[in-house]
Amino acid sequence: MENLNKITLKFLDEKIEKKFKQEYFDKSIGIFRISFVTVTILYAAFGYIDLISAKEYYQLFFNIRYFIVVPILAAVFFLSFNRNFRKVWQELLSLCYIIGGTGIIFMLLKNPENIYYYGGIFLIFNAGYFFIKLRFLAATISGIVLLLIYNIGMIAFHTLYHIHFDYAIIANTFYISANIINAIALYNIELLERKDYYQRNQLVAKQNEIYSANQNLELKIKTRTKQISEHNSKLIEEISKREVMEKALLLAKEKAEESNRLKTAFLNNMSHEIRTPLNGITGFLSLLQDPDIDAEDKQQYIDIINKSSDRLISTVTDIMEISKIESGLIEVSIQEVSVNKLLQETYNFFSLEANSKGLALKQLPSLSDEDSYILADNYMLNRILTNLIKNAIKFTKKGSISFGYHIITNSESDVLMQFFVEDTGIGIPRNRQQAVFNRFEQADIEDTRVFEGSGLGLAIAKSYVEALGGEIWLKSEEGIGAEFMFTIPYKTSIKENKNPQKDLPKRQGDLNKLTILIAEDEEINNQLFELIFRNTFKHIIYVGTGQQAIEACQNNPAINLILMDIKMPDMNGYTATKEIRKFNQDVIIIAQTAFGLEGDREKAIAAGCNDYISKPIDKKLLFEKIKLQFNN
Repeated sequence: MENLNKITLKFLDEKIEKKFKQEYFDKSIGIFRISFVTVTILYAAFGYIDLISAKEYYQLFFNIRYFIVVPILAAVFFLSFNRNFRKVWQELLSLCYIIGGTGIIFMLLKNPENIYYYGGIFLIFNAGYFFIKLRFLAATISGIVLLLIYNIGMIAFHTLYHIHFDYAIIANTFYISANIINAIALYNIELLERKDYYQRNQLVAKQNEIYSANQNLELKIKTRTKQISEHNSKLIEEISKREVMEKALLLAKEKAEESNRLKTAFLNNMSHEIRTPLNGITGFLSLLQDPDIDAEDKQQYIDIINKSSDRLISTVTDIMEISKIESGLIEVSIQEVSVNKLLQETYNFFSLEANSKGLALKQLPSLSDEDSYILADNYMLNRILTNLIKNAIKFTKKGSISFGYHIITNSESDVLMQFFVEDTGIGIPRNRQQAVFNRFEQADIEDTRVFEGSGLGLAIAKSYVEALGGEIWLKSEEGIGAEFMFTIPYKTSIKENKNPQKDLPKRQGDLNKLTILIAEDEEINNQLFELIFRNTFKHIIYVGTGQQAIEACQNNPAINLILMDIKMPDMNGYTATKEIRKFNQDVIIIAQTAFGLEGDREKAIAAGCNDYISKPIDKKLLFEKIKLQFNN
């Protein structure tokens, strides 16, 4: 910009510069105080390093840190509450930057073998450039001053105390590089900020001009309208319609902007929820390549990778489910469900996590096992309870979580099963209690970083409850807890035997006598299966397409088990399974797919598969499914 000094980054117009400084101070004072207190506390806390790494100089360093630097920093902080602070605040921050840096430099010069102080100077540089709201010119000058103090100090200490600084050239190179990089970064940040300020002011000025012009135009229109009002009733009517349309457009614009804001926040959260576990996976996988790590660290890295993988899978599953819901593609698959069994399985799944947080987890069924069978979609009901309990555990620090159901009759005399999940967590503000069920929105959209997760669980739960013909609501009080409740129709069917598996004859399958066919077109997945099934089966056959799977079954009647990938070139797994079932009804077929959406299991079973497992493959779960098929 022509009105901006390219070196000092000051506006040539003093009025604009003064207004910018005023706005920058008002916008930065709160952030500055928080960051300055943080820097001061950390500066003081790092005195512990002096005790453990420089005992011979500890008293000297203690005096520098606690009787010189920290009091000066504290004094500047308290001065920030004085109304005249805005006049000299950049100078005072530069002084604090130099004093704090000089303190660390003195400690380094006195004890050059202590590696902690080399890093300490880097922290000082970063704090000065980015953390305590120094402007570009002040930060750059202060950084240069610290570099001069460091080099002059080395010369003085070498001359007076005959101290040899082995890392002088290397340290200077890093510190100069750090200052150059930080200065360039801060220069561009301030330049963009000043450009934005200038453009905003120009925009306001133009808007005022337009407003003034509009006012004059409206006056002329009113005068002209008054003169011809008796001859222009149709025109008045048209103008009225236009005003109504403009209001409707304005309302639509506001709704669109709100929707865009929420979706932007959602996408940012999704980016965080995907990148964070990916970073954990890739980072600790690289650490596992170190041949010198011990067994305990290796197991810890593996646990972190597994936890990050579970979190990534959960996020991707939520995204896929909400996408399917948004597209109107969810299908309800009604089957007989044992609610008591579902509650017990849910309790078993979450009990370990609840215990690890010191929470009491309670399940409260109200019917006998025999009477707890209902007609519903087992997957949807399970997902609703899972999402509600997962939320309860996430937002509860202490106390208990209870979940269960009871039978009620509504005003239309319909019998309903009302479920509840009650916790003693942080609660939800009254004015946000309906918003938590909205898609792309959480109870506090600005604070989603406090708790990990996609933020889609309640939206998914609400959609599934409505798909099952029920409704969901909540009662909550901030700081006390929340209770989520939902209803579904209480529909039952009579079966003589609720657990038919008890009456089935069992035959034990000896896996090392079996022949398995793996239909998979991805080579890396075949390598994984080869490791999983090492020394397990008598013979393993690999094919890469659905047609090859059919031909392999025709040519090898001894095949006992097929792991059928769903997405393959030339013919998918569903079609291949249907073709195989035309000539072989006995072979066990387990579908394995990366789709992992609600309804995919039902499609696989309908195509003729005996069971279904989603990718990424869980080795323990896969063997459980194989053994279950060959035992029943």
